[in-house]
Amino acid sequence: MATPEEIEHRVEENDSATTAKRSASAKRVGELAQRRAAIAEQLSDVERELGDVLAESNDVIGTDELAKSAVAEDPIELDKQPYDELDRAVIRATQGDLPVVAEPYAAAAAQLGMSADALVDHLRAMVDRGLLRRVAAILFHRRAGFSANGMGVWQVPDDRIAEVGPRMAAYRGISHCYQRPTYADWRYSIFTMAHGRSKEECDAILDAIAAENPEIEDRATLYSSTEFKKIRLLYFTEDFKRWEREHAGV
Repeated sequence: MATPEEIEHRVEENDSATTAKRSASAKRVGELAQRRAAIAEQLSDVERELGDVLAESNDVIGTDELAKSAVAEDPIELDKQPYDELDRAVIRATQGDLPVVAEPYAAAAAQLGMSADALVDHLRAMVDRGLLRRVAAILFHRRAGFSANGMGVWQVPDDRIAEVGPRMAAYRGISHCYQRPTYADWRYSIFTMAHGRSKEECDAILDAIAAENPEIEDRATLYSSTEFKKIRLLYFTEDFKRWEREHAGV
């Protein structure tokens, strides 16, 4: 049986070891925090420099290019399409950010128990079936120097929307083009989001659309003043099911 002195000695040893571990952990946390702050500052400097370069260089893309119309495409079909459990699994495995590696689909394919080629083929088939619009990189436009945006709203007769909408959407400076319901006090039926490096550049894009459609006399521009946090929706997850139960009655 240990004596009181031995017990006291063991307690002191344990306390010393715990204190040493805590001290080492606190030191490591401090080092990592400093490292993260330094990396964040470097990233901010790079983003500011990138924005300055794009804002100052008309050789990258000028206002005339943003205000130029490209090839008009047919609107995307929004009718409900059938899908199965494999489609759900593919969506769960591939939604969100892709890793920046030589084979970005390898991990998702392994999770699904198929080859990367088979997964890519299935994604292409989902595009053909209308379940998936596209796989594309997301540009953080404010970080890239396009810090201004204006929502152009247009009063377009119902019988002209199918004709006018695709033409508006084809402009290079327009990222989104939607048909929206009208009301007695809000008669604008088409919304077009213009992005530019200044308010004047957004105006130039929307003015170019107006010049091509002189018959549309009533329009307005709504300018963004604040960008709030965006959270991407993840489909077929428990959070998604909970949201549907609470808000969609599913």
